[in-house]
Amino acid sequence: MVAQNIIAFFADYIKNNTGIVYNDVTFFQLENRLNVIVQQLGLGSIEKFYDSVKVAGIRGFAADLLLDLATNNETSFFRDPRVFTSIADHIIPEILARKKSGEMFRIWCAASSTGQEPYSIAMIFDEIKKKGVPIYYEIIASDFSERVLNRCREGKYTQLEAQRGLAATRLVNYFEQVEDKGDGLIWQINAELRNHITWRKINLVEPFPVGLGNFDIIFCRNVLIYQSVENKKKIINQMKANMVPDGYFVFGGTESMVGLSEDFSQETKGGAIFYKIKANPNPLSKAV
Repeated sequence: MVAQNIIAFFADYIKNNTGIVYNDVTFFQLENRLNVIVQQLGLGSIEKFYDSVKVAGIRGFAADLLLDLATNNETSFFRDPRVFTSIADHIIPEILARKKSGEMFRIWCAASSTGQEPYSIAMIFDEIKKKGVPIYYEIIASDFSERVLNRCREGKYTQLEAQRGLAATRLVNYFEQVEDKGDGLIWQINAELRNHITWRKINLVEPFPVGLGNFDIIFCRNVLIYQSVENKKKIINQMKANMVPDGYFVFGGTESMVGLSEDFSQETKGGAIFYKIKANPNPLSKAV
């Protein structure tokens, strides 16, 4: 068993750089992920990794790998289907009704992981377009892991990944088989949908990039659960500043805005919970 002070050292580094919190209860998860890192670095043990970074610091590939594997990239297409059905049936029509003709519909997936969420959203918009509804949309998908973003840009998924949450009709309509490495089929989402998504490296605990713009919907699902309460408030407050009036904020199924912000009202549509900016949010509200 690795000494607690060594695990705590890496936990502090991760917290300082990403806001993600590991504690005594979750140190075992971090230890497992550190074991993966030392194998990839060829260092043999966590202790040797610790000794090396104490001398030279955590930088370059080792730093990227540590911050990358510190996160939980578990996801699937159309995760929590009620959310996507409600967005297609209720949220998008509502927002379109108040937009001017030709005005862009903007969505931000604030932690895109391996890309299933933004691609699911793109499929929803394409299906609406095919019904004859004139709709122009842009999806910004962000993550702080460059490795994950590079994979997202390719839009390639294994047979198992494609089957998770993705109906057979959508697989046929939006993917093509591109290669078979002998260990299963590889499917790639079509270029048309990929072109609607801009991938950006954004760390949510840092100030957001200038010129990010305002969004009609922000997806921030199952991300803030790893943050401290203070960081949650700061991130939500920053996101609120990048939302249009009456914009919608989408949390994960087990998350809530309670105790984090008073500038959103909770609404239930189609069995899914959303948070909508109040008509007159407090412009002076600040994270505590």
